[in-house]
Amino acid sequence: PTVTAWPQWQSGTFSNWFQGTVAGSYTIQYKNSLSDSNWLFHTNVLIPSDGLFLLQDTASPSAQRFYRVITP
Repeated sequence: PTVTAWPQWQSGTFSNWFQGTVAGSYTIQYKNSLSDSNWLFHTNVLIPSDGLFLLQDTASPSAQRFYRVITP
């Protein structure tokens, strides 16, 4: 998938759009530090008919978080 360039941090919520294949299935994972050994599960996504999905994360306790989108 393609990550678009609209990341936002507002009222304790990180948001960003990504574009994928319509009806495609993806898993979003995260790390709080790139030196962490493992990626952690955030959510599974099924891309809707417009091809766009909004990633939102309200649980980020750290000043930074890294995300990746993979196909299962």
